[in-house]
Amino acid sequence: METTGTRRLFAQPDALHRVLNSAAALRACLPKCDTIAGSIATGYDFAVSRKIGPLGVTFRGRITFARTAETQDYVMEIAGSSRLTGQITARLILALTPRQRTTLMNFQATMDPSAIVKLVGAERVERAFAAGVGSFADRLKAAVEL
Repeated sequence: METTGTRRLFAQPDALHRVLNSAAALRACLPKCDTIAGSIATGYDFAVSRKIGPLGVTFRGRITFARTAETQDYVMEIAGSSRLTGQITARLILALTPRQRTTLMNFQATMDPSAIVKLVGAERVERAFAAGVGSFADRLKAAVEL
């Protein structure tokens, strides 16, 4: 599954780094995040509770970051699991283009939905995934612009 989008940040790219390097700020950006601990350098352990269709699911896992040397892009690798779904992996690429007073943030997210598709159907999972990524991008934008 894949979803993409763009947000215009009224801040410079270093403001995004400050948000991604703070567990409290990152927690506020992740929809339905119960707990998060760690740092951008070492990775974050997290727990997220979501309702997907009729199922209430708690995912526990790890988020790791890589930053490309030649650009200011971030790559978030997310690996998590729950009792109902088994292992789920996702990747979010945040491509940053600095402008004079703003930064254009393009994002591309992909996910291997695994067993959850069998439980609630591909369409529900795809809607929940796209809504979650969009909400994360909106919250990240708001946190960066503070």
